Amino acid sequence: MMSDEEMDDASDFVLPGHLNKSSNPNSGESRIISNESTRNAKASHRSADSGEDIKDMAVFDDPTLLKGSCVWQLMHNGAKVFASSEGDAESYKLSCIQQSLDAFISHNWSVPRRRKYYCLLSHYNAFPAFVAGLFASSTVMILIAVGYVPLIDIEPEGIHEYPKRSFASCLLVGHITSTIMLFTYHELRLCVTGWHGPAVFLDKTCIHQTDMDLQAAGLRKVGAFLRRSHCMVALYSEEYLERLWTIYEVASFLTINGGMIYLIPQAMPLMFFSAVQMYVLTNLISSLGSLRMINSGDDADSVHFFFQVFCPIPVSYTH
Repeated sequence: MMSDEEMDDASDFVLPGHLNKSSNPNSGESRIISNESTRNAKASHRSADSGEDIKDMAVFDDPTLLKGSCVWQLMHNGAKVFASSEGDAESYKLSCIQQSLDAFISHNWSVPRRRKYYCLLSHYNAFPAFVAGLFASSTVMILIAVGYVPLIDIEPEGIHEYPKRSFASCLLVGHITSTIMLFTYHELRLCVTGWHGPAVFLDKTCIHQTDMDLQAAGLRKVGAFLRRSHCMVALYSEEYLERLWTIYEVASFLTINGGMIYLIPQAMPLMFFSAVQMYVLTNLISSLGSLRMINSGDDADSVHFFFQVFCPIPVSYTH
């Protein structure tokens, strides 16, 4: 059944050649022109209303609705906040009023939280971890160069004069440091500086999940959240483009904001981390291959060799 607006449009529509026979051509043409003008006026009115609705959704009438959660709150305890999509008043308290947001976190709740946790680690902690690992390995290299860190003696078969080597000390120390920093940077930053990290949007914490009035107001202002975010961090999965809500977020961000979108495939961080572990392990095995145990039957020498191999700071071994 047609609505009143559709019936008005239908009653206004007249096909040329189907005019009332009793009317003259001039009156028919006038009616067609009048109908076209009416339809154009209605279309303009609808467009204006639509524009006002879009503008209303992209602007915060109530500044208290613009809330954001700190990155530490999202990543703390293995991204526990992503364990379930169900929120309450307590989860809403994890956000506070902001002037702007660093990022809009776009994701699907059907994806396990661990995969999202690895994505957040790679986005927010990977660069600090790389810098810390580079600094640690460079420090060890300088200490080796000036002689403060002794090298490990290597005695290849059949060679009486042999060099001393560092047993990949720089690589090992840098890798251990960067791995620790990757998983703990957000915690260490809070302990050292007291800063919880940049403010971001997460639907569970920034939109009330139990108060229906606040929830409706927050959902209506998703466009405003997108507009006030500096970038979007999309935790991409196989289901990402199959969900209408995430498609709406991306399309709205490109239309309203036009900023940077960081697309992080949720399988990539774990694959990259595994590849790094394999690379380091291969180098350590290669270094171990160039070492030879001397007097392997001697327990003291065996213990000494064990600490040579697995201690981050190598010690000198003399025959």
